[in-house]
Amino acid sequence: MSIKGFNVNGVTEQYDYNSLDNKPEIHNVPTGGTVGQVLAKTSGADYAVGWVNQTGGGGGGDIIVDSALSTTSENPVQNKVVTTAINAKYAKPAYGIPATDMTSAVQASLSKADTALQTAPVTSVNGQTGDVTVQAATDAQVTNAVNTWLDNNVDPATGYVLDSTLTMSNAAAPADKVGDLKSALSAVVATGTEEVYFANTGTLTGNSLGTGIRWMFGNTVNAGEKIKSVSLTIPSAYTSDNNPLVIEIFEITNGTLNRVKEVSTVYPTSAAGSYVTIDINYTTNNPVYISIYQARTQATYTPGTGSMKYIRDITSLSIEESALSTFGGSINADVILERAATLYVKGDPSANVVHIGNGYKYSEIQDALDDITDDSATNPYTFIIHPKKEAYTRFSTIRKLTDAYPWSNAPIRYISLIGMDRYHCIIEDDTGDYSAPPAEILVNGLIANLTFKATHTNQNPNARQGAYAVHIDAEPVGNAGYKLQFENCSFQSDQTAGVGIGLHNASHLQFLNCEFISTASESYSPYEGYTNLTYLGALNCHSSTNANDTDQELALVNCVAIANENKAYQFSTNTNCYMTLKAYNSTFWCIGTGQANGYKGSYCTIFGANHGNNAAVLNA
Repeated sequence: MSIKGFNVNGVTEQYDYNSLDNKPEIHNVPTGGTVGQVLAKTSGADYAVGWVNQTGGGGGGDIIVDSALSTTSENPVQNKVVTTAINAKYAKPAYGIPATDMTSAVQASLSKADTALQTAPVTSVNGQTGDVTVQAATDAQVTNAVNTWLDNNVDPATGYVLDSTLTMSNAAAPADKVGDLKSALSAVVATGTEEVYFANTGTLTGNSLGTGIRWMFGNTVNAGEKIKSVSLTIPSAYTSDNNPLVIEIFEITNGTLNRVKEVSTVYPTSAAGSYVTIDINYTTNNPVYISIYQARTQATYTPGTGSMKYIRDITSLSIEESALSTFGGSINADVILERAATLYVKGDPSANVVHIGNGYKYSEIQDALDDITDDSATNPYTFIIHPKKEAYTRFSTIRKLTDAYPWSNAPIRYISLIGMDRYHCIIEDDTGDYSAPPAEILVNGLIANLTFKATHTNQNPNARQGAYAVHIDAEPVGNAGYKLQFENCSFQSDQTAGVGIGLHNASHLQFLNCEFISTASESYSPYEGYTNLTYLGALNCHSSTNANDTDQELALVNCVAIANENKAYQFSTNTNCYMTLKAYNSTFWCIGTGQANGYKGSYCTIFGANHGNNAAVLNA
């Protein structure tokens, strides 16, 4: 067999494959190799080739792409795994990372932040501490606290004084005001316990009781405390024999010790001298003593220094005004609720609120009264009076203190004055001067939680003596009527009646839960021909001198009037000048006579629903 071929010069040559002469050499492709590899020279010798991975660019062939990130791969392309890794990264939403995208452990931690604001140490009477967890109060807790206060204090029909049926029905906190209340108040729920150590840590001598003995712990536990548990050392002579160690709670009622609870626990004899904690769970109604009793005689018991203690539960709802600087610490939650209810239920929630006290713009009430002149029926003000260590100086709503007293044409102010704490919001004048009482008031508004004191420790002998604690006697401009309410106030005068009132046309005065006190005596120096001022009693009110004046009303609900000598009250009237007296459940007393003495004028009309007063003449 022969085959024709062409050489490079175009000359045809013929080869005979049956002959071995001039037969070309044939070299086979090396065996092996993998997909994607190419032949490459392995040395400089002829036909020295082998399979290698492709490393250069250009000129065709498959491109190798790694399937995983590597720090050693020599392949130049890894975009597949790089892109996959980038796509796997978390994309943060524009509104923030939702909790559902977090691990369960992180979600659990974050949930605590919704309620646990802080943990604060509580120091007990002897320096021991415990942890208290403080949580934000919920709207429901605030609403419930306000409703409870309202149920006990406010008549829903009038918003202030009980109606003629004298029944207290439920009152609800306005739902639309809960948010306002939350923003005005910082409400927290404190939960936790506190260790209180007993004072006697030395050797105690017990009282023998037959075959047993009792040791009484030295100091008492106050009323209203929640005793969670008691911790102590078991007496060294304790042996069980199925005889328990007994913790006893003795409550003091009318001077008598009454055992109200006992907790018995049987320990093995080997427990003698051990330190144990015994659950009690008792809320005290009165001061209590705690004792330990065992059925073995042992003359003395040495509990060990700092070992006798009880654990009290201090869980409570505390509502306090934000950034409030108070006298002697935090103000009681009830006081804050009272202020809140006054502002949001009784008063006008749109009223301008002005804070008065140390650290505020106005440190005295009179300064605010002189500076603020735009109060009106459509623009009322509420003054919040903060506690002070010293008393507030006298004030007048009807004049500047340098002006003469306006017996007629007196301005009616639209201002309420609310004290934060009656016992530390005190208005006092010490001159005893009739023309300079602690307060002269004529407002359409509410006066609450304040104490007024008229003393004469700095008496001016040339002044007209006989200062009331509060004087309400000026005739309004145009003889217009007004509604003036007092709640939870104390009026005290060392010269005459605690309050002196002159009614006028359409004047309505209401006193709820107030006390009137007169410590005046017959020996006190007279003025203007009067031998003494005790005849005015602790509360003095007279009707107008103008027979054309009508609708004059004085209301007393749950009040107390106490005078030092012969009269507790005086309600005098002028001829044909009628006044109506509404008095419910009020007490009148004369220390000198030991009776409910007083005077009621013939034109003083007793309201048909009057009842519950200890002065029978004031009941219907």
